[in-house]
Amino acid sequence: MKIFLMKIINCILIIAILFSYQSFATKREREVLAFNQKVKVERKEWEKESIRISGEQNAPKYADGKYQGTGIGFGGKIVVEVSVENGDISTVDIVSAKKETPDYVKMMTSLIVAIIDEQGTDVDVVSGATFSSNGVLDAVDDALSKAGNK
Repeated sequence: MKIFLMKIINCILIIAILFSYQSFATKREREVLAFNQKVKVERKEWEKESIRISGEQNAPKYADGKYQGTGIGFGGKIVVEVSVENGDISTVDIVSAKKETPDYVKMMTSLIVAIIDEQGTDVDVVSGATFSSNGVLDAVDDALSKAGNK
């Protein structure tokens, strides 16, 4: 009977240790994610300050106009048109994505909003449409290369 009780106590101790470890690991993961987010925000603030200090803030990033670019998505060739006004990306339109499913093309709306918000393609891809997202990002990069990316 004593051996049985000792085994039960050992099992309870092992379970308690595992739960403690899981709690610690989850807390650590949250801390790392929060730190990474803080670094990302500070980096953006630093870049904005750097631009302001260097006086390049008023210099247009891209030449005004409409530019087409191509990329390869999940279904094949994707063509986009990027409009630049006052040196900034104002619109991104998917001109052609014949072999992409309509659902994937619809999912690109959030990607296009992010591209315009960030004024470039340094954005996260759409979960569930990674290949299509990369095709759109490549097409926008191609178009911006024609816009005289400075």
